[in-house]
Amino acid sequence: MAHSRNTRIETLYVHCLANNKAMMHLAQKAGMTVEYAYADACLKLPRANPATIVDEAANEQWADMDYALKENLKRSNEAWWWFLGRPGLVR
Repeated sequence: MAHSRNTRIETLYVHCLANNKAMMHLAQKAGMTVEYAYADACLKLPRANPATIVDEAANEQWADMDYALKENLKRSNEAWWWFLGRPGLVR
């Protein structure tokens, strides 16, 4: 929503199956008006302001850092197992 708002998109639409309760719940939680007859949801976005732009940039940086950290941990774990061998393997 933040990226859409900051790029001057005024309305978001979601179309999902009427029995998809999880998606309907997420749409309502985000403040969307849900039309149950068609399983459509829409959200009118307010105009962007400096706070939303900073918020989007901070969230993007956090996501990049989180991904890099997890990817590096995964690779270092794989390197150690390659070097030491997997536990339980008989040589």
